[in-house]
Amino acid sequence: MKKHSARRTSYFVLTSTLDKSKGDFEVLNDEKLNIELRFLEEGEIFVLNNDQTDSIVVTRLEDINSPIYFSIVSNCLQLVTDSQCQILLPCSREGRRKLTHNIKNLQDIMKLCEGDIVTITTKYSFKKLIGKIRYRGNLKNKLGVWFGVELSLDFYGEGDTNGVGYFTCTEQLGLFVTADQISIEAKVPEFKEALNIGTRVMWPSDTGNEYGTVKWFGKLKKEPSKAWMVGVEFDRPVGSGTGAYKNEKLFTAKENHASFVPLIGLAPCSEEPVNYPTSESQLNIDKSISNKNESEKKPNNPKPDLYNNPNYDPLVEKFPKFDVGSRVKIKLKTKPIFGVIRWKGKLTSSSKKAVGIEVEDTFPGCSSGEFLGKKIFTCPPNKAFFYNEGGLFEDRRTFDNESLEWCQKYPFGKLDSPLVTDEYVPTIPLEEIDRTVVGKYRGIQGYCNSCYLDSALFSLFVFSDVFKPILCEQTSNPIQLQLKAIIATVRKYGWVRADYVYQLREELNNMSNGKLPGLLKEEQDPEEFINFLFSYVKIEPLLVINTMEKMNIFNITETENANDPPQLSELLGITFLKNDISLKTPPKGLLVQMPRSGLEKSKKYVIPDLKINITPLLINYEHKCAICDSAAKVKCKDCLKSILFADNLYDRITYCDECNKKVHSHRERTDHKSNCLDKNVEGSLSSPIYMNLKSVICISTSHYVSFVRCGKNVDDPWLFQDSMADRVSCLRDRFGFNIPWVKKFQDVGKWLNKPGKEIEESINDNLLPKHVLRILSDAYICLYELN
Repeated sequence: MKKHSARRTSYFVLTSTLDKSKGDFEVLNDEKLNIELRFLEEGEIFVLNNDQTDSIVVTRLEDINSPIYFSIVSNCLQLVTDSQCQILLPCSREGRRKLTHNIKNLQDIMKLCEGDIVTITTKYSFKKLIGKIRYRGNLKNKLGVWFGVELSLDFYGEGDTNGVGYFTCTEQLGLFVTADQISIEAKVPEFKEALNIGTRVMWPSDTGNEYGTVKWFGKLKKEPSKAWMVGVEFDRPVGSGTGAYKNEKLFTAKENHASFVPLIGLAPCSEEPVNYPTSESQLNIDKSISNKNESEKKPNNPKPDLYNNPNYDPLVEKFPKFDVGSRVKIKLKTKPIFGVIRWKGKLTSSSKKAVGIEVEDTFPGCSSGEFLGKKIFTCPPNKAFFYNEGGLFEDRRTFDNESLEWCQKYPFGKLDSPLVTDEYVPTIPLEEIDRTVVGKYRGIQGYCNSCYLDSALFSLFVFSDVFKPILCEQTSNPIQLQLKAIIATVRKYGWVRADYVYQLREELNNMSNGKLPGLLKEEQDPEEFINFLFSYVKIEPLLVINTMEKMNIFNITETENANDPPQLSELLGITFLKNDISLKTPPKGLLVQMPRSGLEKSKKYVIPDLKINITPLLINYEHKCAICDSAAKVKCKDCLKSILFADNLYDRITYCDECNKKVHSHRERTDHKSNCLDKNVEGSLSSPIYMNLKSVICISTSHYVSFVRCGKNVDDPWLFQDSMADRVSCLRDRFGFNIPWVKKFQDVGKWLNKPGKEIEESINDNLLPKHVLRILSDAYICLYELN
C-alpha cells in the first residue's frame, strides 16, 4: 500500500466484517476497552495511524478522542477522500457499504447542490419520496454532511421539520437525510412546489387583486374536498376571523384579515402592493378592541398554572400533533426535558388541551400521575409532568451522538420501570386500562429474541387470575420471586423494562443446567418455555385426564371431519373423541395449542371460540342417545366420518344399546366399532360448565405477539402487545433498545362472537379487520379460564 504523509489524515472504510477470534484483526491497547470486542463491522470508518507492509494500524473515527488501536490487514480497507468521508460519516454502516461498492453513485451524490431534485427513502416510509435539495452541510451536534430536503407537495406529512434555521419550507414537508437515503433518477421526477410560510401572495377577487402573507398551509380537517388550503393574512380586511377553523386556531392574524383560500386560487408575487391607509377612526376602533381583548385576557388576580410558567420558552405558532405514546421534548430555558406522552385531554372543563408526560429525568414540579389530587395516568413516582399540548416538540434524538459510556449505562433506554418486589398487585381494572397500559413504552420490553417469553408472560399473567396462587404465594424461590416482580410491575406501572425480564431468563438458565439451550440469547417455543417455567414454580398441572396423565398445555392433533375454517371447540372435541380422552375435573384454566404439522399450520384459519362448553369433555358427563335422547351407553368414533359438526358433537355419535344396533345395521356402517362409555362413577353434572377465552399468543415469521381480553363481556376491550414494535438505535446500531407497544381494540369480542359461517364469509369478502384476521391466522396458544 502506498505510504501516506503524516501531515495528511487518511480515512478508510472497512469492506468486510472482521472476527477477532479468526485473527482478522488485533487490538493493540486492550487495556482501554471496557467490553469484549469481538467483531469489527463492515462499513465502519477508520483513521490511519501507521502504515505497515501487510497490515496497517488504524483507529475508529468515532473513537478518535479516546483511541483504540487496531492492526488490520490492508486488503480489507478501502481508502476514501476527506470529502467522501464527510458524506459517508452520518450514513448507516449498510449505507456506507452500498455507496463504497458503487463509487459512481457516491460521486454523483457528492455533486448534488441546492435546487437539485432527488428521490428519498426513509426507514419510516416504504414510499419513494420526491424532494428538492434545499441545504447541504453540517448540522449542530451531528457528524458529517447532511442534506436538507423539501418534499414535493404530494408527500405532505412525510416530513418532520420546517428547516429549523437551515432552510425554510412548510411544516411536515422538510427532511434532513444522509447520502445513503438519496437516489438520483435518470429522468428528473416532477416536483410540486408548496407555498411556504411568509410567502407573499396575490388573490384575484371579484373587486380586484388582494395581497397577503401565507401564515398556514395544509388540509383542513373534516373538509370533504381534501383540497390544499392556504391560510392567508390579507393586507386589507377582506377576510373573516383571526385564523381559526371550526374553533381550532391554525394561525394568528388581525381581526377580519384572515381567510382560507384554495391553493389553486393564489399566485405568488414578488412586488410589494400599495399600503392602504387606515382612517383615524378605524385606528381608534382597533385600539379599543385591542385594549378590551387584553383586559379580558388578564384577570385581576391571575393564578399561576402550567401554561404561564416563566421557566419555559414562549410557544411558537404551529406545532405537530402528538398521540399517546409519542416521544416528545419540552424546551426548558435551562435544558430540554424528554419523555413519553401517557395522557391527552383537558385537566379542567375550561382549560386548554394538555398532555401528561412520563419524563426520563425527574425535576421539581413532577407528580406520580396526579393533578390537583386526581389520578390522571399511571407512572413511577415523581415522573409525571403536565404541560400545554401546543408547547411540545418531537424528540428527534437517535442517540447516535451519545458516548459509549452512555450506551452502556442506558442499554434499555432512560425510561425506568421501578421493579415492584414487595407487594401483590391485582389485575388492572377496566377503567384503568387507558391510563395504565395502553400506548408506546407499555407492556413488556423485548430484548435479544425474547418475544416468545414476553408474549407468554403478558398473555398468561397480566390480566388473568388463573395462575394467581403463583403470584400470591410467599416463597424464597428466585424464579418465582422474579416472575412475581415482573407481573406486579406491569400491573402497577403499565410496563417493565427488558433488563428485569432478562434476570428471569438468567435465573431459569442457572437452574436448568442446560436443559433448555439458548435460553439467554435464542428464540424458544412458548409451549416449551411455559412447561419449563411451570416446572420451577411448582404449579399444579391444569389438566388431569382419564388416563391419569397430567398436563399444562393440551395439543390439538385432529383436524379431519372439521369445517373450514373450524372453530377451536370443534377441533378440541374431535381430538378428545378420537383419542378417547376425558377430563377428570373441570380445569381452572385451559391452555390449548393449535394444530400444526411440524413448523407449518394444519389449518390456514382457526376461529377461537369466545366461550366453550367443556361439559361434554368431562368424564362424568351424561351423554344422550343421538336417536332417542335417552341415556347413551356406547359411542362410535367411526360415525364421525359421516357427521358434520353440530353444537354438541359428542351427542351425535353416542347411542343407547337398541339405537346402536339399528344405526350400525346399515350396510355402510357394519364395519364401525363401538365402545362403551366411561361409567359416571362420580355422578352426573347438573349444569353445563363454560370457559371464556382470555388470551391468544400469535406467531408470524418467527415473531410472537399477544392478544389479551380485559374483561368477561363480549364488548369489553382487547389489548394487543408487541414487545419489539419499534426500535431506537444508538451509535449507529452498535447499541439500541426496543420499544414495546400495547394497542387497544374494542371490536375483537364482537367478531369472535359471530357464527363461524358469518366469519368465513367476512374472510372471503375481505371484511375482517386486520387485527382480528391475525388472531384467526396466527393463533398459536389460547388460554381459557373457568367462567
